[in-house]
Amino acid sequence: MKKTAKKKTIRNNIIRLRDKMPALERKEKSKMLTQNIVALDEFGRANTVMFFATWRSEPDTLPIIKKSLLMQKNVVLPKVEKGRGKNKLLPIRIESPENDLREGVWGIREPYKRENIVPDRKIDLVFVPAVAFDGAGNRIGYGGGFYDGFLKNIPLSKRIGVGFEFQVLRKIPFGNKDVRVKKIITEKGVKTCFRTPHS
Repeated sequence: MKKTAKKKTIRNNIIRLRDKMPALERKEKSKMLTQNIVALDEFGRANTVMFFATWRSEPDTLPIIKKSLLMQKNVVLPKVEKGRGKNKLLPIRIESPENDLREGVWGIREPYKRENIVPDRKIDLVFVPAVAFDGAGNRIGYGGGFYDGFLKNIPLSKRIGVGFEFQVLRKIPFGNKDVRVKKIITEKGVKTCFRTPHS
């Protein structure tokens, strides 16, 4: 099976499992995940943090976004820009998830104004969504390549994956354009990713 076909199979299987998770279980696991982020040393030191707005059955990020704002951190969320042959994410600072976000591409909530763009170099941590990860920090997204393009400009040490424990697999297919994360946070804790000669 080709790499792209394997990725598609994994993507479909994990999304199916995630969609089946009861709402209460998702809420509880998201709460535990939030606690693990707050306990992270890098998070405590960070001034500017980039999260993602929850889509469908992803972990609920709203509590950690609100918590970060209360801690007076600069909170950044991505705005999707689709162009001819080039899709990209714009990192935009928000002050209120209720007031600053609206449904954008694919119904994902995002900053609706193209203001307060934050330079990549000023972002201390990027919390990265994915459908699946593996122990080397490889990730499978939704297939659009938005995060791979954006994360190339972010140092590996600043990239942290976020997902439920069952989304972390032993090994997933990866290619030259795929961008890794350094750590993965789930409801069960923090995993540091180690790259092997074959990962």
